[in-house]
Amino acid sequence: MAIAVGETFERYAVESLIGRGGMGEVYRAVDTRLRRKVALKVLRPGRDGDPDAVARLFREARAAAGLTHPNTVAIHDIGEANGTFYIVMELVTGTPLLAYVGDERTPLPRKVRWLVDIARALAAAHRAGVIHRDVKPSNVMISDEGAVKVLDFGLAKPLDPVSFRTMQGRVVGTPRYMAPEQVTGGDVDARTDQYAFGLVAYELLAGRHPGGVLGTTLTPQALDAVAPGVPRAVAEVVRRTLAGDPERRYASMEDVAVALEDAMAGRVSRFAERATDARGASTSSPEAARASLPDTVPAGPSPPPSSPPPGTSSRAASADVLDDAMTAKRAAAAHADAPLGATLLSREAPSFLGRLPAPAPPAPSPVERVEQKEEHVERGHEEPRAAPVVAPPRPGAGPSRARILLVVGAVALAAVAAAVAASTQTGAPPAAPPSATPAAR
Repeated sequence: MAIAVGETFERYAVESLIGRGGMGEVYRAVDTRLRRKVALKVLRPGRDGDPDAVARLFREARAAAGLTHPNTVAIHDIGEANGTFYIVMELVTGTPLLAYVGDERTPLPRKVRWLVDIARALAAAHRAGVIHRDVKPSNVMISDEGAVKVLDFGLAKPLDPVSFRTMQGRVVGTPRYMAPEQVTGGDVDARTDQYAFGLVAYELLAGRHPGGVLGTTLTPQALDAVAPGVPRAVAEVVRRTLAGDPERRYASMEDVAVALEDAMAGRVSRFAERATDARGASTSSPEAARASLPDTVPAGPSPPPSSPPPGTSSRAASADVLDDAMTAKRAAAAHADAPLGATLLSREAPSFLGRLPAPAPPAPSPVERVEQKEEHVERGHEEPRAAPVVAPPRPGAGPSRARILLVVGAVALAAVAAAVAASTQTGAPPAAPPSATPAAR
């Protein structure tokens, strides 16, 4: 059924034709119930009875409706009226990304920012279990506000192979933006979208498609050589997305987005090359993991423990122990995945263990103390007596004033007694007692 501009289709007032593709037509319309602008997509006349076309239209609606992301288009409605199947979606007014290919007026940082947003939109689709399978510049829109929108999930496919199957050997997508495994009719997954993204990124930044023979490993000229203004780090990210072997690409589109941000910021990439599986999980080998560690990790056993030299401060000794502990920790991490027998590091004690004090012997139990005492008595040894405990003098303690008075009084009495005895012998009167001293007073 053909739709005419100016008529009302269901509750949607058709205003103008936006675009026409191989299977459908997109119109600008107004939702008369909610009073908002929408995009109305219907199958072209003659395709309404095509089961494949109907299935593709509904598949696009379901795939996009399962996504909630600012860089994907929102689905408002889906249905059928008078034999015509339709989708109602968010209306995006702007310019296709294809119009910016070769546009030198657009700054490089803005183009890379668009690529980061595209990567995150695809990452959201992959997390939702959907692969796009038709990523290309004409399926990306830059809105009038500068927002990126990934369109047309008509060829989207669930990652679960049980829920969706295509005919054996059937190739779907745009050949110019297909990964080698997609061209040859092989299994496609999230890494297939990553390859198409790499082609879009190369074309946007270099101003031309990298070319190459379909179905073969692409070895394009270095991006920074074609476009001298592109940083080498950005060119390296794009190069890796175009790896012919899916396992050599990034683990996920989110990793691609972060790698591009790191490259533009001048940061060292946090994603070392590693193999990935169909869903983006890392399958790195232990050898690759060890190769990414610093070269300062010791390859052999730790040296024998040694005591710190005389005169070394306790702080310096503690620093040495800490250094040895950190070295042992790094070495253990480096050899954690090594095959059995490849290293003796795990069998060697770290050197700092030799510097730790020996543990105190355990205290004897009460039974052991009784047995030791009986054995000591049987051998004829006298039981040692405890020495008297003498309380040490208190610091600063001296004789009290009362004690001084007593001593002075005793001396005075002794002097009086001596004088009396002398007078008795000589007949002289006894001498007067000495006056009290100032201390006695």
